[in-house]
Amino acid sequence: MDYINNIDYPIGVCVSNKEKESYLYLLGVVPERTIRLSENVYLCPVISDPNPDDMIDAVMKNGSQTEFELGILIASLRATSAQIIIKNENLEDLAIDTWNSQTICFLLSALINHEIVWYFQSNVSADKFNSKSRVSLVNPHICKLPNDNKTLTLSDCEYIENNMSSLLSLSNNNSFYNAANALWCYNRNPRPAIQLSVIWAGIESLFQIEYNIKKQLSVSISRFLKGNDSMTDDIKQLYSCRSKAVHELYNGEESVVTSSANLLHQLIIKCVENEELPDYKLLISK
Repeated sequence: MDYINNIDYPIGVCVSNKEKESYLYLLGVVPERTIRLSENVYLCPVISDPNPDDMIDAVMKNGSQTEFELGILIASLRATSAQIIIKNENLEDLAIDTWNSQTICFLLSALINHEIVWYFQSNVSADKFNSKSRVSLVNPHICKLPNDNKTLTLSDCEYIENNMSSLLSLSNNNSFYNAANALWCYNRNPRPAIQLSVIWAGIESLFQIEYNIKKQLSVSISRFLKGNDSMTDDIKQLYSCRSKAVHELYNGEESVVTSSANLLHQLIIKCVENEELPDYKLLISK
């Protein structure tokens, strides 16, 4: 049994001998069926109704014995609405695959444009949690619950399965990885100016434009999404708000954050469906 440690209580992924499955508990999403995300990795709906005494015993008697971890477990476990199941008969590979599946979480969050968070990895399914369950805090720096759950309809489930390979392939590109990460993490901060800074950093990472950014970025985005310049003026206005946020820390209207996040989501979806990132030089030359 081993932990990945970087603070004064055990965090990370923990697997032990003879285990062939690992679980990440998710909040913020409710798939209507099991979704195959990649080889041996699945997203499943789950209903968790743990006994409070079992949560206390799992952490304070049989686990890390830290009240911080117990508090997060109590706050999150009953709200757990889905889980990622990772299967691998090789113990080391199981640990690696489990740790890496966190990337799938924020990629999926970007794909559906909805907040997904995860705190715990375990050796048991969330609906079978008991006092002997082993839980490991993998993400202690994200202490915010989603505002609500997004139901993934059967159509959504099919869409995710059909496009997951493209999403994972694109994540090997740092520009796309940064864009998806930005769409997932911008709402970690309550200040709109910071949110806009993060969102537009994600948008700009997809195009890598070095000069005359406002004009070229607006034209490139419009042509990439619509095949024409119909969105150019609206995007310029959003970019102006972004500039005020970055340079003046001006919060502006909440609608600007929403519109900017929706724009980044559209770009991510277009990249996934095209299976490639935009070529701004080609777009500008049209």
